Amino acid sequence: MALSDTARGMSNILANRIKIDMSSKIAMLEPSAMPFTTILNRLKTRGATAVKHEWMEDAYMSRWTQINNGAGYASGATALVVDTGEGALFAVNDLAKVVRTNEIMLVTGIATDTLTVTRGYGTTAAAAIVDDDKILIIGNASMQGSGASAEKYNSLAPVYNYCQIIKTPFSVTNTLEAVSLYGPSEYDRLANKKGVEHGVSIENALLFGERKLDTSGAQPRGAMGGLASFLAGTVNVQSTASGGTNAVVQAAINTWVSSLFTYGSQEKTWFAGSAIIDKVTAIAGDKLQLVQADMDKTFGLNITKWMTPHGMLNIVKHPLFVQGYANYSMAVDMANVEYMPLRDTSLDQNIQNNDEDGRKDQYITESTVEIRLPLTHGIFTLT
Repeated sequence: MALSDTARGMSNILANRIKIDMSSKIAMLEPSAMPFTTILNRLKTRGATAVKHEWMEDAYMSRWTQINNGAGYASGATALVVDTGEGALFAVNDLAKVVRTNEIMLVTGIATDTLTVTRGYGTTAAAAIVDDDKILIIGNASMQGSGASAEKYNSLAPVYNYCQIIKTPFSVTNTLEAVSLYGPSEYDRLANKKGVEHGVSIENALLFGERKLDTSGAQPRGAMGGLASFLAGTVNVQSTASGGTNAVVQAAINTWVSSLFTYGSQEKTWFAGSAIIDKVTAIAGDKLQLVQADMDKTFGLNITKWMTPHGMLNIVKHPLFVQGYANYSMAVDMANVEYMPLRDTSLDQNIQNNDEDGRKDQYITESTVEIRLPLTHGIFTLT
């Protein structure tokens, strides 16, 4: 046993006694293999404090609805039905405009989703209304000396996600470690490789996971919901046929981008598979303004900026969008996504059985992700 006559410190403690925090190292081992995780770790990380992470969301009152009557209405009709549940958007004395005809109506009564209105309340005469006509709520018009108008509120929406435990073990025999090998030791090679694979597992969960808490076993098993599950069913999930002409694909992408930037930041990150990037490149020419960004020093990623009239898209080729996801892409408002580790990535060392003639370690992470305001993100696919 070696003796030391100096203070114990990093220079004279056994290396295998030190517990290693590998989070940032894993992210930078191969940043292009896990670009979403890499950017999240660099931009915004906040620790979780429970296995179920919760947050609240709110939104401004919608001012849009549409007529819900297949037969439409004649110019003299004063009882109009709007889409289910959207009568609650109106208050008595609201002014509502039929966009197609420019007619303004005064709302005088509301019964669930049936509005009683005064037609042609402005200078534009009443005209026939057809099914699905868009209606804009301009705002309230109150009489002089009147009391307060009816109050309308959105309810806060509780949202949650679960922490997921991800483990990536690896082991070597002591004999193999004692043998002389070309290149690094087998342990070092596996530690590097499995670190990347562990990061890819986290990336897959952040992108494609579905939220679940399984209590059927001796202990609960959590699974985090990823971007795909939080965005499912929103208006910003759009697609177009992969075999369409460049003009058709460009029109579909332009429609999606316009919707994508309706809410949230004016700069978003677009993670895309090669098929999507090939289409964007093919239609670029003189029609799109693509600029190669010098972002390597920040993220270690190859990023191309597309300056659209609606906002900036930072395009990143995603290596996991292959096979069944080859025609897939996700646009993320990074201001509304936050990585939440309960136990950040670490390397648990020497977890082998006591009588085992070898060494076994594992990377372990317990984390979730907070994906706020799904309408600020989007998914675009080629079918």
